[in-house]
Amino acid sequence: YQRRVHGGMKIILWISLMNYVCGFNLPPLPSFSITEGSFEFLKLEQCLHFGNCFAQNPSTPYGLTYLPLHEFELPIGMIFNTSDPKTGKISYVPSRLTEYEAYVLCGRTPPPTDYYSITPYVFVIWDGLVPHIPFGSVDDAANLYTIGTENKSPDDRSLRGSFNSSFCVVASSDEITTNLLTKEMVSGGIPQQAINIFKLPFGDNSLHVHSGILPRDSTSSLLLRYLGSDDKQAQDEYIQHPPLQYYRVRRTTIDQPKQYNNPESGFRPRAIPNPEPEIPSLNETIDRLYTSVKSKHTDISSFSIETLPEYILGISCLRNFTQCLGDSQDTLYYVLMNRTQDQCPKNKLLECAAFSIPKNHSLYVVGVNHNATGNVVYSSVSVYNQKLNYGLVSALNHELIGSSLLYLPESPLSNYIYVAKFSWDCSDDRYCFTIPQDQYTSFESQFYVVERAYIQRKTYKGPLLEGIIGPRFIVAKD
Repeated sequence: YQRRVHGGMKIILWISLMNYVCGFNLPPLPSFSITEGSFEFLKLEQCLHFGNCFAQNPSTPYGLTYLPLHEFELPIGMIFNTSDPKTGKISYVPSRLTEYEAYVLCGRTPPPTDYYSITPYVFVIWDGLVPHIPFGSVDDAANLYTIGTENKSPDDRSLRGSFNSSFCVVASSDEITTNLLTKEMVSGGIPQQAINIFKLPFGDNSLHVHSGILPRDSTSSLLLRYLGSDDKQAQDEYIQHPPLQYYRVRRTTIDQPKQYNNPESGFRPRAIPNPEPEIPSLNETIDRLYTSVKSKHTDISSFSIETLPEYILGISCLRNFTQCLGDSQDTLYYVLMNRTQDQCPKNKLLECAAFSIPKNHSLYVVGVNHNATGNVVYSSVSVYNQKLNYGLVSALNHELIGSSLLYLPESPLSNYIYVAKFSWDCSDDRYCFTIPQDQYTSFESQFYVVERAYIQRKTYKGPLLEGIIGPRFIVAKD
């Protein structure tokens, strides 16, 4: 509430309270028209209804940003939609952006967690008359270490001010729009340090991205990942009632735009402080662990693995019309393949990664715990329904400590290695993770596996490929 005291002085407790609960609201912007959108976390039934879950990690829910169509815009290249229960107005994700527009996301960061981030993506691009869905990132993510908030400068790499703090994100392809918008937001009371800028590289013709509202113009969006918190009540409240507002703003002064290009020039570098191939005996230990797992089972199908680095870097995906599966500069994706790279057509990554897990069989993933080696903040291995691109079950690094002892009980490197078992029936196996069966997933389904290593501790970005030892996997009869 507001209350006048002592001749007109105001104690504005309500505004302070609302900033804490809901985060910043967008102030008046004299030079912009504003279209309000919405933000919500992706629900399983929603993505199954639309036929694609976009590789959502089951341990890290995805928050999506929705916007209504422009006037005269057609819903071509959109993936999901939602409707306002009060007005019935339909909003879509992804969306299109003209040269004079920006996306703005304002609100409150998640409760304490090991990981969250906001990343800009290009979803749909066109090769002549053929649409492609790279789902590729086009800028560094704003994560819990690099985000700017009301309580934290983006140059402050500590976690002080990273959680439950007000922030805004601005994403535009035009430098003039970005600068004018930032100036007016600061004039409206939002601290400069709390405004995080994404530069959408729509001026780079090699990426096949185009601004505009025509059917073959590119679609894009912002995505929030949230690993979850130890405080489950706070986690559920944040997911069910996210304190975030989303807008599309358009400047009313139509000057010549100055579009961003050459996106990699602004990326933070990757590095590795403790390269895993240089840890004494670690490569040999993984070989022995893999052999031991195979020796304890019959009816084995083992597969080669490829990291396919050109597939898992958003800029390369856009240039080559390939699939990125929602890559992030915060991580390194290992996609476990059942064919070698030269046998895999560039647009068939998921088909090349697909395999089956028959009845009375289990999947075993053998790898390095990248968190235990001191390289990353957290890592996970996840199993997906290949047809729907739908995350079924995930194992996090802390859940796998000690899992190798059944196979190499005397290894001094046991904390550095893991065996994750994914099965239809886990019974009492501590290191087994149950594959759920439903109308979409059965013994006849096809699956794929992704290992992720998030945020290298020195650069607060994903690790270098050369510094990580990749996983292996087999399917074996129980």
